[in-house]
Amino acid sequence: MAMEIGNQLIETGTFKRALLGIGIQSLSENYLLNQMLESVSQGVVVSSIQVGSAAADSLLQPGDIIIAVAGHPVATSQQLKNQVRSQTIGQPVILDVVRHQERLQVEISPKEWVRPEVATITANETRPVVHRPLGLKLRKADETGAKQFGVSIAEGLMIWEIEDGSLAERMAGNTLEPGIIITAVNYQPVRETFDFARIYREADLSRGMMIQYLDGQGNRGFVILSDQDL
Repeated sequence: MAMEIGNQLIETGTFKRALLGIGIQSLSENYLLNQMLESVSQGVVVSSIQVGSAAADSLLQPGDIIIAVAGHPVATSQQLKNQVRSQTIGQPVILDVVRHQERLQVEISPKEWVRPEVATITANETRPVVHRPLGLKLRKADETGAKQFGVSIAEGLMIWEIEDGSLAERMAGNTLEPGIIITAVNYQPVRETFDFARIYREADLSRGMMIQYLDGQGNRGFVILSDQDL
């Protein structure tokens, strides 16, 4: 991978990474799916497909198990990432896939990965601020938000909106919702939107980022957001 990056930098002066637009999980980590399948023991599960992505334009489906990329076997999420990132953007590549015990090949043309922009946040921000990488529209919890969503005020950041197809919606769409107050991220209290941005920059999404929250009924809970997208 490092050699390919170096060669691309030498040839073009830039590095562009190929993207399929899928959420992934090693088959070995999914006990239930392992029990369902008899014809395959190793591979990478497609857990989600992003709208408008290369995967969405292909015949790939959630629940498919990718066992090879361009003829190269893959057994873990990292192996799949390495193989995908070595492909040429826009050029078709064949994925060997297992679907309902059936083995088939799916052609897909990777798109270019674009780094999400982190919103610039200031201490006196009063309007909800969209945190683009996660797709959360946040604002310091106050009377206005409490009346808007019919909840009690607590110290933290109120979720005003969750963007469709965003990481937050894909990973925690059944848990996070407008009106919920985020009280801490990775065990660090958040009182202003710039607190959230700072902790996000310091976090490693590949290992997961914990969001602790307070819902409208006063229940406390947490979700873990993990960037397992390709």
